[in-house]
Amino acid sequence: MDSLGSPTEKINSQVLSLLTSRRSVRHFQNIAVKRELVEQVLDLACWAPSAHNEQPWRFVVIENQLLRQRFAQALADEYQKDLLKQGHPAGEIKERVIRSQTRIIEAPVAIVLCLAQEDVPIMTSPHLQEEEHILAIQSAALAGGYLLLAAKAVGLASVWMCAPLYAQEITCQVLDIPSNWLPQALLLLGYAAHEPPAPARKPIQDIARFL
Repeated sequence: MDSLGSPTEKINSQVLSLLTSRRSVRHFQNIAVKRELVEQVLDLACWAPSAHNEQPWRFVVIENQLLRQRFAQALADEYQKDLLKQGHPAGEIKERVIRSQTRIIEAPVAIVLCLAQEDVPIMTSPHLQEEEHILAIQSAALAGGYLLLAAKAVGLASVWMCAPLYAQEITCQVLDIPSNWLPQALLLLGYAAHEPPAPARKPIQDIARFL
């Protein structure tokens, strides 16, 4: 055995590095991402597990720059309304809204992660139906998590934004998304302008119970 270990150990090391080195990157280089690479990331995301293997995720990739700007403005307007309702100071609201809007416009790739309601099984009671809806949300979120890791694996940086979840109706209107696709998140991809430091993680003894 050489100093690098066996092939299995090399693969395990690469997987561990992938899991621990991914960061939420909010500033990207002004470099376009080839569609083939985006398609590869989406294909990898679809290997996520899902309840009943329903695969209820859908992806809306916003390639048109003018449409991206309209979408960013629409989300900014909704965000501003929400912050006003929460009583935030005007200066803070302006800063937060502009920061969020700029981030969406400047990212090379913007993908809206949606939940397809047609893939949620029809149940016989409201209680069971709600449970199936929750399972579908979990499944879509898993695909989003896989997408972030897939992006890292092919050399891209990424960040998860929850804005579409709070503006589902306007998101569907601006992007002409089918009404039975429920927006869950916005995933931004590109080449990192810089790598942020690793954030602290809670110790295992604080977040796990062994029974």
